[in-house]
Amino acid sequence: MDFATRDRYRHSVEFFSRHSRVPEADVAQRAIALAADGARQKGRDDRAAHVGFYLIDKGQSTLGGITKARWPWRTIIERSIQRFPLTFYAGGIGGLTALATCGFVQQARTLAMQGWQLAFFTLVFVLCAANWPWRL
Repeated sequence: MDFATRDRYRHSVEFFSRHSRVPEADVAQRAIALAADGARQKGRDDRAAHVGFYLIDKGQSTLGGITKARWPWRTIIERSIQRFPLTFYAGGIGGLTALATCGFVQQARTLAMQGWQLAFFTLVFVLCAANWPWRL
């Protein structure tokens, strides 16, 4: 194991200890116990049989549940973005387009546009906003 990996494991143990009421030594012992349990259940060659699986990989939620860690909002948001990237990407684009459209519709209303003029103005704006980044 190289220094960078050991350092990452160390930071993970510190993180779990900081966000739970469990000392660092106990966090490490619980991760080792989870890895030993994973080796008994799934075999030594499975990922769940390695302590790193619980410290820096997908087993973090299991270790977090055992230590009763409280995840910071930033971590929750980062995990959500990593788990559902298209939702955040498309949702962000759609949300910004909707906000801009509402702003321009409000501006069109102040210019006394009504009925078909307002609908046409909104349609043209949405089509332009959807195509804008590719026309630069």
